[in-house]
Amino acid sequence: MMPCFYLSGENDMHATKKNRIDGPDILRGFAAISVIIVHIIAHSGIDFGPLITHIGSKFTASVTLFFTISAFSIAYTYKDEFINKSDFKDFFIKRFFRLAPLFFMAMLTECIIVYFAYDHLPSMFDVFMSVTFLFNLAPKMQDGIVWGGWSIGIEWVFYLLYPVIFVMCNHKKLIAVIWALSIYVSTNIGKIPGATGVEIYMNILNHMVFFIAGIAVYLWLPELKKLKEMLGGKASIASGAVLLGLFAFLIYYFSLDGYPISIYVCYSLVWIGMISASIIGTPSIINNTFTRFLGKASYSIYLMHGIILYLMESSGFYKWINGMELSQVSKFILAAAIAVSISIFVSNITYHIVELPGMKLGRWVINRKVRNAAVKGIA
Repeated sequence: MMPCFYLSGENDMHATKKNRIDGPDILRGFAAISVIIVHIIAHSGIDFGPLITHIGSKFTASVTLFFTISAFSIAYTYKDEFINKSDFKDFFIKRFFRLAPLFFMAMLTECIIVYFAYDHLPSMFDVFMSVTFLFNLAPKMQDGIVWGGWSIGIEWVFYLLYPVIFVMCNHKKLIAVIWALSIYVSTNIGKIPGATGVEIYMNILNHMVFFIAGIAVYLWLPELKKLKEMLGGKASIASGAVLLGLFAFLIYYFSLDGYPISIYVCYSLVWIGMISASIIGTPSIINNTFTRFLGKASYSIYLMHGIILYLMESSGFYKWINGMELSQVSKFILAAAIAVSISIFVSNITYHIVELPGMKLGRWVINRKVRNAAVKGIA
């Protein structure tokens, strides 16, 4: 892997090389596992008890951590290096080939499953909006064809907006103002008359505050580096303590009825704290070969787990667990362990045979474009 920080191990050729930062990527791997837990609780039909169900269902917040890490990653990788038309093209080519191959494979697989299970096929317009990643902009289509693909649609819209957003937010004081305004918009978008829950939740304006939070972490990166140097050998211990404390706070927050603190304020600040702590240093217990792989394969884990959970349900796996003479906690641990293990196994395969070749193809397209431009220049 290149000595840079990239989500899921990606290599952006035209970005300035920087020292790799493992922490945020590791957090993304944990977030992907959290999403599996949410969907097991929501769709397995197994009674895990009120406490696990109540707390676990709120791990949907993990998706907003994806958004925050994504914004930090792009800001860290590219900074303000969009200086000409060619740079813009290269950025979008690389982002497309980063997302598209696995997304298209998941879409095809799920369309086949839905056809045989429910005798249904998406319309040509549905397919067109999905392959262009524009479905998030269309009314009533935000959830897309791919299960969980709504967040990928939001990511793509953010990519389209990123150059403008970063120019507007490239200052510490200004980023605080933009963050506050984003909270105001996110809080009030749900009050629009006639808007449905899906239209509200799966709208980029509802999540823009988390992208802004990621850019904020990048702007404070010099201070974080100084703090890491000041802590020296104690950096990992301090980081681990902060991460543990913030995770404990999240569990407490999830255990409460309702949301006594705005989720836009709470989640964005917690994600800023977690990402910042992971940059300062991560203890070896959470920074190892396995967790780094989870970070690299988090996109595969996120997209593949929906297919895996459906096949587990249709095969009667959940009913088998539910019929066991086990405690509710034991059923949860067993169901989660098996589902997560299979998801990681499959994701290891798709990461190597779909994601990596897709990124390589994107680099080839850019290199070919560069070579052609050089030939024209010589001519």
